[in-house]
Amino acid sequence: MIRHAFSFTGFSCIMNGRKYVHMKYYYVMVSKDSQSVSRKPYTYILGGVYMAKLDGFMALLTGSFNNREQYDALQKEGKEFPYAEHMNTVCNDKISNLPPEFQGKFMVEESIYEVNGKRHCSSHLFLFTEEPEGILLTSYEIPDGNEKTTFSYKNMKTADFQCLKISEKFRPALFQEKAGVWEGGSTSMFTPVMRFQLFERFSKECLEVSETMEVNGKRTFGYDEPICYKQVSD
Repeated sequence: MIRHAFSFTGFSCIMNGRKYVHMKYYYVMVSKDSQSVSRKPYTYILGGVYMAKLDGFMALLTGSFNNREQYDALQKEGKEFPYAEHMNTVCNDKISNLPPEFQGKFMVEESIYEVNGKRHCSSHLFLFTEEPEGILLTSYEIPDGNEKTTFSYKNMKTADFQCLKISEKFRPALFQEKAGVWEGGSTSMFTPVMRFQLFERFSKECLEVSETMEVNGKRTFGYDEPICYKQVSD
């Protein structure tokens, strides 16, 4: 007879005065004479469903994207709409001292927007983690030693995990899967009068991104319909 049990290992760390805990569960099989112990990751026993969700999510999100198809169609209709590009790259390889059991994915997002001949570039550092409720997006400050105006995956300098700073302005966004489509977002108050609202929908067909900024209740940035990005060859 083989006995079955669950065990776990984990780690915790302190960043910016906050304690973060990550647990990894195992499925343990002990032989009748207690002389043989087999310990496998719980996610493996479940067919890899748990971590496969994060991996599948990142597979949809990473790569090079633009909204050329949407932009051209709206231009023919005479509507003002931005041409936009996204390049999303996992960057765990550029972050040192990650805990041994760390399962999250850091990602550099590089964005370009063009409206009426004006070009705007911006980059962000995000962390994606798998939680019981879904995939959580947490925004981080650009690491020290990197210029905000030129930050990209290519020129990102190695950053120490312990020195990374979570953005205090951006409220983490939770994404949940519905029939193969991931949806989620958040509302953040950048100042008492400035509200930023994010809603995104990810699927194999496209990445839909809706971002609006309001000041004193008046929209200062954003459009009535989401930007629809489709993946392109690098």
